[in-house]
Amino acid sequence: MNRATGSGGFSLTEVLVAFVIVSFSLMVVLQIIGRNARAQALVGDYEQALLIADGLLSQGPQPSWQWGESRGQHGRFDWQLSVQPPANQTGPLDWGNPSQGAANTQLVNIKVTVGWPQGGQHHQGNREISLQTLRILSADDAR
Repeated sequence: MNRATGSGGFSLTEVLVAFVIVSFSLMVVLQIIGRNARAQALVGDYEQALLIADGLLSQGPQPSWQWGESRGQHGRFDWQLSVQPPANQTGPLDWGNPSQGAANTQLVNIKVTVGWPQGGQHHQGNREISLQTLRILSADDAR
């Protein structure tokens, strides 16, 4: 095929090849954007779960805190609060100064686990986070 001198433009083959290249490039960019949106949603879920767990821990000792576990729900997030004595503790702490009420103190292991369905759909599995701390509770804290 000879082109006439001075004629401009692209052949049909060149246009189709350019269209395919642009299409593949656009497809890759859209996949990257989709992955970024899913990652942002996951980060938001973890942030919300941490806020719930931290809120439960920062409330301080509650009269409802009893040995064992309690459960609840906050939106689509399920939480579980576990209050147990530490593994190596057999009784109340005694630091040798009963006049300050040390004999009425108790070291407790508090663990909060917050779980939620991944992607908002139960068939994809669940995610969860756990926060754990030790607290010294006095008899006044239990009131």
